[in-house]
Amino acid sequence: MRFSYFMVVILIIVGAFQYMRTTEMSEHYSLKQVEEFQLEEGRDGTLEIQAPQKHLILYRDAESKGEIYESLRESFKFSKVDYDERSILEELKEVEEYASIIVICNSYREMSRDNFDLLENYLERGGNLIFLSTLPLSPFNSSMGVTGSRSYIETEGIIFQEKFFPGLEDIKPSGEMMPGTSLDVDLLPDVRILAMDNYDTPIIWEREVGKGRVISANTTLLESKITRGVLSQLIAYGNDYFIMPIFNSKVVHLDDFPAPLPDGRDEDLYREYRMKTRSFFKNIWWKDMEGIGRRQNIKYTGFLIGQYNDVVEKEKMEKFFQIHREDQGYLGRKLFQNGGELGIHGYNHLSLALDGGIDFEMHGYKSWGNEENIISSFKRLRKLLDNLYGEDVRIYSYVPPTNLLTREGKAALIKSLPDLKSLSGVYTAGDERGVLLQEIGRDPDYPTLYSLPRFSWGLFYNDDVMWNIYNGIATYGMVSHFFHPDDILDEGRGGGMPWERLKVNYESIFKDINTHFPLLEPQLQVEATKRYMGLEDVEMEYGRFGEWIRVNFKGFKGGIDTLMRIRRERIKDVRGGEFYLIDSTNEYNLYLIKFHREEGEILLGGA
Repeated sequence: MRFSYFMVVILIIVGAFQYMRTTEMSEHYSLKQVEEFQLEEGRDGTLEIQAPQKHLILYRDAESKGEIYESLRESFKFSKVDYDERSILEELKEVEEYASIIVICNSYREMSRDNFDLLENYLERGGNLIFLSTLPLSPFNSSMGVTGSRSYIETEGIIFQEKFFPGLEDIKPSGEMMPGTSLDVDLLPDVRILAMDNYDTPIIWEREVGKGRVISANTTLLESKITRGVLSQLIAYGNDYFIMPIFNSKVVHLDDFPAPLPDGRDEDLYREYRMKTRSFFKNIWWKDMEGIGRRQNIKYTGFLIGQYNDVVEKEKMEKFFQIHREDQGYLGRKLFQNGGELGIHGYNHLSLALDGGIDFEMHGYKSWGNEENIISSFKRLRKLLDNLYGEDVRIYSYVPPTNLLTREGKAALIKSLPDLKSLSGVYTAGDERGVLLQEIGRDPDYPTLYSLPRFSWGLFYNDDVMWNIYNGIATYGMVSHFFHPDDILDEGRGGGMPWERLKVNYESIFKDINTHFPLLEPQLQVEATKRYMGLEDVEMEYGRFGEWIRVNFKGFKGGIDTLMRIRRERIKDVRGGEFYLIDSTNEYNLYLIKFHREEGEILLGGA
């Protein structure tokens, strides 16, 4: 009798343990992911600024603006730059109020002599002229230092000859990544060449004329988003001082995490670790990721996949396998324990598209048929989340499978994920139907959502990857990088490298970033979204008064981080904030300034 009683007790305990181990009892294991999005009431600075910094963009006609103009406009929008636009064919009068004049012209035909003289006099008296194109018959060639020119030639890559911006100046991106066109020119000896292509063609140079300065960009490379960081910093470099708000953050996405772990064994992994694939990811890969996160000051945002199937009809949607739920529960909790965020990738790995929305055949995907099927898949996914983590895990971030998302897919997302705040696709991409190619800002289809693209991806440490990263920092002060756990199992994405080499490559990426920008803050996707929300409607003006630069923010809702570049002077003090030197040369100093109030004053000293 006692033995039977004892066995019953043992069976109850074992059964209860097994039941709890599957994490079905969410009330005992509930996690919490709840964010508040109420911003402070905006405050306005009241410092007197008699001549706030302002810039002028000169173009010939609408056709001459082109892609460089669009990239410049996006950069200025984020950086809160105050500027005017004028056609160079109009009569220009007073231009002394402008800190720099940026010229985007494909021809100077019919420009008046008065306009030419006005710009030359502006330059002689200390103005900054920035030419974003070079023409064989430009009347400004003499001021630019061009003594002769021939035809346009193809170029490859960009190599900085002097310090320009931390990270970018150390990289030699491949010719395949950066093909361009430049004018074959002869230059005066007093020209300072800032950048050349891989075959020594001058791409960017600077020349002092009178009391002023001319910056010349002799390349089509600046038409691409992949060089927007160069464009942003070139404008800053071409001014006596320049201040731009930034994210000051680094965000890392783990797509397909947590997700069902592969069954069976990968022969290469088994040979190296004597483990099946599922055990490797739980016991080796994740522990390595934790260690790299601690050493390199990284937070992870994971994007969960429910299961890998191609089911798109709500009637055929399967239950989630128990073994996969155990893996997802375990890894998801590890993500939370390490300060991570859980976002959504999908019920399965099929992009949210209806008939004709994407190239289904190319990706081996299926159409969801109708919105009801998509919504049903997210209802099933929500039940999985409730069972694994509890009902207090709200979802704010979404990444589409294969970075493909249609307008219809967005509509279904909004109905399925009521707390959703941000979508993350990619910053650059080829011309593919349905690709989520983004600018930072409000989603163009559904402005209740924010677009926060990823600038870089993968586990490889090479110049092309690092260029994408530093281009994002130079434009937005932001790292946004992603990869997939199963990249190591894919010949293309993993390059056939063993995990021991890939993890060294991956960590090297962030060692490099932290060497150049140690003050970048690790952030989750939701934190970066909130930071942008605080910046979105802020206006900024600043101007110099003797040794002081005064800064006013309008709509200030909390701390604002900025980059400040200044020519041949140093910061001695900042009232209303704090400052840190990032980079220094004989020509400029680059600072991070963290403003804590709606107004600030920057005291300048000697070089």
